[in-house]
Amino acid sequence: MVACAVVNEHRRRTSVLCYVTLMLTSATSLPLNLHEQVMPQARYVAIVDDDAAVRKGLASLLRAHGVDTRTYASGRDFLKALPLGVPGCLIADVNMPGMTGLELQAELARRGLRIPTIVITACDDNTYRDKCHALGAAAYIRKPVDSDTLIAAINSSLGPK
Repeated sequence: MVACAVVNEHRRRTSVLCYVTLMLTSATSLPLNLHEQVMPQARYVAIVDDDAAVRKGLASLLRAHGVDTRTYASGRDFLKALPLGVPGCLIADVNMPGMTGLELQAELARRGLRIPTIVITACDDNTYRDKCHALGAAAYIRKPVDSDTLIAAINSSLGPK
């Protein structure tokens, strides 16, 4: 059992007390809405792609534009890291082994997490595009990723500093 109290928030001046049961057996056993209730969104971008070169390249590009990043080799790795913080934006590949980008989006929605998600893919398929947008994707970008398009989508997702 994890108890968290937020007393006299600076802006709202309200008191909130929430109790959350936290099971540590797997990332999928985390209770729904845990992160919305406990963890504030940060201004970093999470990159989820099974291709190490893509993760490294995207992270380098974003750092060059002053954007903090964290990278993950799979959707499951990303989900396991959520108790440590929720990103302000997520970049996810569609085709990954274990958990696809679509399955990751669906799991985030199931948990009540609304993270602006930019989907990247090597194959431009209208079915995937429609499913991603139906799950709330902020953008759908084909690989190789155009850096200007990606930076614009991230800036739109993160909003003003």
